[in-house]
Amino acid sequence: MLRLAGLLAGVAAAFAAAPDRCPAGYTAFQGRCFKYNASPQNWANSQAQCQLEDANLASFADQDDFDFLWALCVGNECWLGGNDIASEGTFRFVGSNALVLSGYWSTGEPDNFLGNQDCIWMWLAAAPDPKIDDLQCTASRRFLCERPTGCGAGEYRANANTCTNCPAGKYQPSISVNGISDCIDCAAGRYGTAVKETNPACTGICAQGYYCPPGSTSPTANDCPAGKYGATTGLGTATCSGNVGPGYWSTTRATRVNPTSVTAHRGDRCPAGRFGAGGASSSSCSGPCQAGYYCPIGSGSASQTQCGGPDKYCPAGRGSPISVSSGYYSTPESAPSTQRTGQAKCSEEEFCSGGVRTKRIVFCV
Repeated sequence: MLRLAGLLAGVAAAFAAAPDRCPAGYTAFQGRCFKYNASPQNWANSQAQCQLEDANLASFADQDDFDFLWALCVGNECWLGGNDIASEGTFRFVGSNALVLSGYWSTGEPDNFLGNQDCIWMWLAAAPDPKIDDLQCTASRRFLCERPTGCGAGEYRANANTCTNCPAGKYQPSISVNGISDCIDCAAGRYGTAVKETNPACTGICAQGYYCPPGSTSPTANDCPAGKYGATTGLGTATCSGNVGPGYWSTTRATRVNPTSVTAHRGDRCPAGRFGAGGASSSSCSGPCQAGYYCPIGSGSASQTQCGGPDKYCPAGRGSPISVSSGYYSTPESAPSTQRTGQAKCSEEEFCSGGVRTKRIVFCV
């Protein structure tokens, strides 16, 4: 009993001195984290439960390890990770695959009693000089899990002895054992300005008119591109909220689908004589209006409005139709009368009115 009391005192001291490098419920000891589980399970289910916490059933490498585990499990006879399932008589620890040290077996063990004892447990009957024994893996026992120690929330393990703050644009909410890959990018649409961030929400949401891909460090990380608009906060890709609408154009950081002021909205309507099919990125929009048609301010199609009757004509790039001059007719006459593109002068043998020419009739007296 004195030996057990001493072991328990050692566990208490280890608890007090352990750095905050283990998940909740685990205790740090000699570079590893250990947890006692009081609900009996068979060996396979115990291992599966440990694995749910990125752990394995516990192992020991020396007398200090063994004493610590016995104290942690005292009076409860716990499963450890050793087994000879793969090769009868060769006991290895799950996870590390290290051989189980021979000096820790109870007298006469392992004996593979009845030919089916393949898993290791800590045997209370051997107290006060605790030992291990082989047992049927289907038996129910309490169990001990272990996992590596790591760096605290907001940090990553740079090497075996160094914890380093996660950089801005990343967060780490719990324990790091693998290195900088444990630092997680702030989500698309969010940004993080702080190092050693622990909160998945990071610092905040990307600003309107901008987008923030994963790992962003500023609310204005990237301008929404020209031809796009960002109507809301929290955008995460260069698509932003989409293209500006037909008949409109935008420069970078536009905030409206139909901007009407370069100063206020970073965009405007397409000028007369030009059209915007959607997503236009400058005041040139998508191009000039098609000949035979005219495009008022804010047109969304190259053939926005037919030119009119035969008394009108529209060359390419017109914002309004042109009236046919007196003594002229609209051309080409092969085109529909509503889609004429030019004018020509009537000859002396012709009469022109309303953009239409006719042959003069000469009466002989």
